[in-house]
This record gives sequence, C-alpha cells and structure tokens, in this order.
Amino acid sequence: MVPKGAALIIVAGGMSTRMGSGIKKELADLNGEPVLCRTLRPFFESKLFSLTVIVLPSSRIEQTKTLVASCFPFVKKDTVIYVSGGKTRQESVYNGLRKLPSHFRTVLIHDGARPWITKEVIFRVYEKAVQTGSAVPVVPSVNALKEIDSGGRVIRNINRSTVVGAQTPQGFAFKDIFSAHRKAAGDGRVYPDDAEVFSVYAGEVFTVPGDIRNKKITYREDLQQRHGGQI
Repeated sequence: MVPKGAALIIVAGGMSTRMGSGIKKELADLNGEPVLCRTLRPFFESKLFSLTVIVLPSSRIEQTKTLVASCFPFVKKDTVIYVSGGKTRQESVYNGLRKLPSHFRTVLIHDGARPWITKEVIFRVYEKAVQTGSAVPVVPSVNALKEIDSGGRVIRNINRSTVVGAQTPQGFAFKDIFSAHRKAAGDGRVYPDDAEVFSVYAGEVFTVPGDIRNKKITYREDLQQRHGGQI
C-alpha cells in the first residue's frame, strides 16, 4: 500500500556538459538500458510514492515521457509529472517542489544520474525522514583529506573520521524543505545540495548509512563502471 503523502523528485535538469558530444547522461545507455530507467526502477518497485516529479530541460520532456512510458507500462501516467528545470540544481529542485500539492508530508529528492541506488537505501532514508523530518545517506571518507589555498598549497589536514560524503536520495518533511528552498531562492547563494538548504533554513539534518555503489554519473567514463568496478 502506498503511504499517504509520500512524493519523489528526480532531478535531471542539467545539460550534462561534462559528458561531451551532446549526451544527456540520464538518457544514455547503461548496460542496455537508459540511465533514467535504471534510476527510477527501485523507487517504483518500493511502492512508497504516490507521485513522482521528474525535472528536465524543457527540450527533453517529450522524449522522456515516451521513454518512461516504455520502460514502465505498469505505472499510471497521472502519477508521474514532468517539470522544466532551472539554471542550477537548486532552481530545478525548487521548480519540482512547487509542483507538489500541499497535502504531501514527505518528499525524497534524488539525482537522476545515480542509477545504482537500492531499495534498502530508499527505505532507510524514507523511514528516517518520517521520524525526524530530514535524512541524508552518507558514506565514510576513504581518502586522506586536505584543504588547499588558491595556489594549490595544503593549508590544513582534515580528520577524515569526522567527514562523510553525502548522497541522494535526501528525504525531508515536505513543508519544511519547501519553505527552506523558497527562502534560499532569494538569498543570492548557491547551495550544493538540499541538506544544506534545509540546515540553513529549517533545522537539523540527520543521516543514515548510504552505499558506496550509489555513485553519480558525471563523465562518459562513469558509464563503464558498475557497483564500483569495471563491467
């Protein structure tokens, strides 16, 4: 049974310029299947969400509608809506949030180019977000961390035991993250993720264990990786 008030936003509003050759990474082929379809599948199979918002460049909306309908013929058309993205990821998320009806209580926000997400992480994030109002999946830092100056000189060694990498999906109480994004839209700053927007304008951010396989595709070479290794 789908919980009342659970929504999903998939963010794919960028132009994928670092992929080269005009490739839209969410629509690229990954082991015989479009990246976006691989990303969406565990969310649809979780049956947690009564509405999914996919944020895209306006020029890609019709193409993506056809693609999603082909990959998921069992998903009702009126449970997936498509929204034009903004100039930044932050603007794209805000555009997606603005399309959600006010009755929603919980929303998960996920990068469309993270196709290795698992249902286990989705459920962890959802349950924590319902309990606390916020949830971010994180993974430990495995590299030695350094802070450098503009000239590339190391100026501080950072204790990696206190630093983690944030992933998506990030989950929040809908009314709080919507209010936070509305305020952030007018403050002149650009925030790297929704957790920071929430922490500045809404409250504490809680974490759950992420998954090292849950990587984000950024470069063409990332399409040759699967679960942290070569295909």
